[in-house]
Amino acid sequence: MDRVSVVIPMYNSKITIIKSINSVLEQTYKNIMEIIVVNDGSTDDSEAILRRYIMENNLGKLVRVVNKANGGAATARNTGLENSQGGFIAFLDADDSWKKDKIEKQMNVFNWHQDVGLVGTNLNDDHIDRFFFKKFDYYTEIKLMDLIFKNFFQTSTVVIRREILNTVGFLNSQQTHAEEGNYFLRIAAKYKCILVNEGLVEFGDGKPGFGHSGLSANLVQMEKGELKNLQMAYESHYISFLIYLIAVIYSLVKYVRRIVVTKIRNMKRC
Repeated sequence: MDRVSVVIPMYNSKITIIKSINSVLEQTYKNIMEIIVVNDGSTDDSEAILRRYIMENNLGKLVRVVNKANGGAATARNTGLENSQGGFIAFLDADDSWKKDKIEKQMNVFNWHQDVGLVGTNLNDDHIDRFFFKKFDYYTEIKLMDLIFKNFFQTSTVVIRREILNTVGFLNSQQTHAEEGNYFLRIAAKYKCILVNEGLVEFGDGKPGFGHSGLSANLVQMEKGELKNLQMAYESHYISFLIYLIAVIYSLVKYVRRIVVTKIRNMKRC
């Protein structure tokens, strides 16, 4: 079986990090060779809690903690990528967790299709029937043009081939919002990407996908990041100017909707 490295960026995650680690340990796919937890300058007890858990459960050969100064999720993931050794690399955020058969189902896709560079899944109980005129099956190819209008991948859902680090490179460490969307666009420009149309990740301990906490709470910066990704796609000649213009308008419409949904959600909490 192909060996998989797991990269987990951790920042002030003392409440959720053990649950995330356990979801990796419980995977039905048994060739996970390492779990690299990148402590991105946490100021709480995350590191102490994690190191105690590693020692008490004799996980020192499997789980490694790499410390770095706080620099954001992209720099933390890049540090994990640089320290990884597996032929495949899975991302997991420290407040997310996996269903037990997630990696097994994704590795099956890689074994069936040697030209696939990235395999993602859905979040929670999500299932996609169609997007615009595209009908989704259980295994659906997500092309670059699909990602221009909707990011179908979230970092905790994704596994990539190691060779991507040589052909595409790493995440943009200068981008602090929507940086994962930038990375997925660049990957999709060179590789076939597949979505396993099943919710195999518990996202954010049940919190909404935007407007709640963390980076996703900053809707303005998230929108700026998304527009920056579209500009990158146009300047890289992935898309025409007409598609770029349509995508920008569509992105702004989605941004207004997010603001409205967030305000309604907050009003209901009051």
